[in-house]
Amino acid sequence: MFTSTSDGPVIALIGTCDSKLSELLRLRELTLDAGAESVILIDGGRYPVSHDAITVSRSQTPGFLTSEQAAQIDSPDSDRSGCLKIMTAAITEHVRHLYSQGKIHGVLSAGGSGGTSLAAPVMREALPIGFPKLLVSTVASGDVGPIVGEADVTMMYSVVDIAGSNELLDRIFANAASAVVGMAKSWKATGPTPTSSS
Repeated sequence: MFTSTSDGPVIALIGTCDSKLSELLRLRELTLDAGAESVILIDGGRYPVSHDAITVSRSQTPGFLTSEQAAQIDSPDSDRSGCLKIMTAAITEHVRHLYSQGKIHGVLSAGGSGGTSLAAPVMREALPIGFPKLLVSTVASGDVGPIVGEADVTMMYSVVDIAGSNELLDRIFANAASAVVGMAKSWKATGPTPTSSS
């Protein structure tokens, strides 16, 4: 059973719940165990998923997608790449807003090539240098220059596929959770306090 710390940091967890729900729920649990006050689970999957732990999604967050964006995703002619671009743009705006309101202290994600392509641009574009960003990825052992860009995204290689549950993946998830919570605690204590008039 996981526990949370009332004075701990708030972590945004980005992933595709239509394909990685059980893995993201486990990472969420470990992040709370590591000392996070709460975890904002942001679903960037193409297909709507219902779960009490999902905080932000296209189906339950008004205004997350415009009607035009939703229609594009739901179109029989839509492809994975196009859907990914739409969801990335929507999540980038949402995370930027959470940061500007001072509601998050770190961002975490886990996924394969698709999940990495979703989360990395959000981390690069929505958040400033210095803000904790950690991405557990199956592609982190290769050339990650195009993924990280000129941002300070911390990448952790998953070693195994992020699918199902096994002892090795659980250990890596636990390390990632502890790392992002540690960074986020520092940010919460010493980082700048964002201000926004919105």
